[in-house]
Amino acid sequence: MALFGGAFALLFVGVALAVGVGSEPSVPSGDVAIIEGAPPGLAEVTRAEFEQDMRQLSAQSGLGEDFGPGDPGYAQMKKESLSLLISAAWMDSEAINRGVPVTRRQIVSRLAPEKKSLEEAGFTPKTMVERVKWMLSGDNILAKLDEETPPPTAAEAWAYYKENPSDESFAEAKKKILALINERRQAEIFNNIEMDWRGEWQLRTHCAEGFVVEECANYPIFDHNSSDPSACYEANPKEPAEECPAAVEQPRPAQPGSVRWWYPEGDRRIQRPVPPSGGVMAGEVLSE
Repeated sequence: MALFGGAFALLFVGVALAVGVGSEPSVPSGDVAIIEGAPPGLAEVTRAEFEQDMRQLSAQSGLGEDFGPGDPGYAQMKKESLSLLISAAWMDSEAINRGVPVTRRQIVSRLAPEKKSLEEAGFTPKTMVERVKWMLSGDNILAKLDEETPPPTAAEAWAYYKENPSDESFAEAKKKILALINERRQAEIFNNIEMDWRGEWQLRTHCAEGFVVEECANYPIFDHNSSDPSACYEANPKEPAEECPAAVEQPRPAQPGSVRWWYPEGDRRIQRPVPPSGGVMAGEVLSE
């Protein structure tokens, strides 16, 4: 027991040091968050940016200019706005650090067909550019990872074809199979890398009081997700929540034998107890 307690204490100290407990930098009054180590222009999320984004979101939702604190849905929209603004700064910073910054030509090209719909959604010219830049940063990172990822081989395509037969011959289906395997591999690599750098950027992000969300290093470690209905955690909510998340998220490991070159995540299912040999778990139905 003493050994466990000591190990837990060391773990807590490690987490505390990682998130900067005791040495948290102050956030200037004009900002809602600061991001240490971000490139120039991306190290601060300003209150002006946040307020503009909230105006855009409320206009898009048809809530009007008077929508504000105290109105139903305001707290949730505030969290969504802050999470998006911080995540966008991370994505833009990561693209720059990886040597694939978004160019003006890319922005103009991407914005042209979407400008009208963005204007109708309440975006200003500045927020249009910022939103498109965020999407392009992700595209640039993905394109760079594509260059660095070995292409699938004919052997991988053949193995996929044998396990997923079709009316086409292998020669006819080969090109499509190779593209499918490459697309899934790209997505898996991007997701894994994104999880790594999101964790790194989170440790560098510090939010002002009243503007703390999951993306902030000073977010309470044992708090609930901002996407969860607040009524799930209130002692006497005015309006009971229709549905609350499970207290503990069930793991979804890959089913044995389901992981393939072209399907790296495999078939992920909720882990359940293993029934006795020949037995049937509650809720299962015997096949006829």
